[in-house]
Amino acid sequence: MVSPEINIAGLHKVADFPLNEHHKVVSTIKKMTHQLEFYVYQGRFTLYVLPEDTETAKVLLGIPIQ
Repeated sequence: MVSPEINIAGLHKVADFPLNEHHKVVSTIKKMTHQLEFYVYQGRFTLYVLPEDTETAKVLLGIPIQ
């Protein structure tokens, strides 16, 4: 299930992930982004970063950039 759309002021949504991947995802991007937040919902979490870090986060996590 995908988490409901929420708005975290000033941050862009990167993607939804299974909750068991939280440590891997955060440790992969934490040194390359200025700020990150996440929202947990029913066994998944949604990652949010600053607008200028969105592309970097997607590249590091192997998510296609649209």
